[in-house]
Amino acid sequence: MANAQTRRVGNKKHIALDTRDGCCVRMPLLVYVLSVPTKVAVGTDLFEVVISASYGTISHAINGNVDIMIALVMHTGAAVGAQIGAS
Repeated sequence: MANAQTRRVGNKKHIALDTRDGCCVRMPLLVYVLSVPTKVAVGTDLFEVVISASYGTISHAINGNVDIMIALVMHTGAAVGAQIGAS
């Protein structure tokens, strides 16, 4: 479930939904509004998550904040798990 958070930017208050990668909005839109089959919608969502996670991993690795080998193992495990879960 998304958590409502209040953030201050300058002297203005902003309410944001903490949805991690936006799947709380994207999945229902794909399935119910665009009539995309659920398996295709999940695969599309996972593809986008892999892209954004890879970008974050690479950015942090360049700054020296990530053990790249552990990150690669986790990415590989996530990809294999997604394939097993989809079958």
